[in-house]
Amino acid sequence: MEDVCTCWVCFELFEDPITLHCGHSFCLECASKVYKKNPCCPFCRRPFELPLPPVNKEIVQLVVDYVKSQEVKNERMEESAPPQESDFFQLPDEVLIDILSFLPPRDIGKSSRVCRDFQRLADDSWLWRDICQNLFPFCSVDKYGKNWKWCYVARSQLKYGWDEGKASQFEVTTFRGHTNYVNCFQLYRNNIVSGSADHKLKIWKVDNAEASSTLVGHNGVVNCLNFNEVKIVSGASDSTVRIWDTKTGIPIKSIAHTGAVHTLQFDDSKIISGGDGRTILVSDVRDGSTTLRLDGHNSSVFKLTFDNNNVISGGQDGIKVWDLRTGNLLRNLSSAAPSTFQVAGNQAIVGYNDGQLQIIDVATAAVSSFNGPRHYARINDVQTDGKNVATAAADGTIKYWDLTHKNYFTHWKNTNLRSIRSSLATISWSVLLQTIH
Repeated sequence: MEDVCTCWVCFELFEDPITLHCGHSFCLECASKVYKKNPCCPFCRRPFELPLPPVNKEIVQLVVDYVKSQEVKNERMEESAPPQESDFFQLPDEVLIDILSFLPPRDIGKSSRVCRDFQRLADDSWLWRDICQNLFPFCSVDKYGKNWKWCYVARSQLKYGWDEGKASQFEVTTFRGHTNYVNCFQLYRNNIVSGSADHKLKIWKVDNAEASSTLVGHNGVVNCLNFNEVKIVSGASDSTVRIWDTKTGIPIKSIAHTGAVHTLQFDDSKIISGGDGRTILVSDVRDGSTTLRLDGHNSSVFKLTFDNNNVISGGQDGIKVWDLRTGNLLRNLSSAAPSTFQVAGNQAIVGYNDGQLQIIDVATAAVSSFNGPRHYARINDVQTDGKNVATAAADGTIKYWDLTHKNYFTHWKNTNLRSIRSSLATISWSVLLQTIH
């Protein structure tokens, strides 16, 4: 009965419980907080809208009955047990919190219902901070109002989604508007920008299947794009990189390449782009002028990333590391042609056409591999949050790996895939984290 009376957002007994249309129940305040962040049920991901349903009186009565039963149970225990004073709470809080730290997190949450003293200890921020940092080393408490307990609850739900999530549990929304195949897209907060073989880009809201803007200007297939609140940057087979205003969709500048553009990245000051021209251009994001040229690839550049000091680029002649300040080639990470790669800190996670997945140290070029069953076809995309890795391949599977211990976790498979052309081509880490519970 305790589980029936517990809100699985705050892990406390229901307070003003409501039941969503999907059948799952939460505290009114918890549901309101969930709606502000992402208006979907934390369990089944079905969307819900305001106004919220009225308080469920049946669940209220269940909670009342449960509390009364607990009170009766406690009274009987007190009557049957000889009166005695406990010295437990005479110990310093630091010692009591250290004792609680040996309990599983779920038991710590339950202990807060015993009495006010236990509730005070079980809600201690330092206690949950240590738990979060041990279980989720890269988590940030800022987005949870600096509440480490809420941080643990949210991250636990994400982990449960990774371990137990199934594609059939999610609602699919189709965005229609392009007149040819979609070649690239990016998700940023509540906006999506897509690029197509119809030479156009479209801007969408995640909660609206109708495109809000159409960007016209390229004369070839849009191969790559990136955007933020201010600018959209796109590259196409017409040998140009174009800069657009995100709010108005008006083109601002154009950067000329000597071949089709296949990859680009940008920040507040620069755009880095490459493609069939083999030369990587570093351009000023304000006026599009070229500030640096990186020459050294002998084939098309199809992937690149950068930080404050280095650019890492991939082509059919391997992966190279460049000094962003001087433009000099620092080292070759791999001479074999990768199919894709992603950089996390000082590690490059590299996928190959034969399904092999490697970890290469950016500073030393040392190579290591993951333990577990590998893909048996081309790896099309790699995404990582610094701790976990997700890979999508032409064998129709998405595999999930532990980057810290280099172990295989689990996978999802699309059994309806018929060919490489219909295989999984790209995945979005942010989409996976937001949609799997």
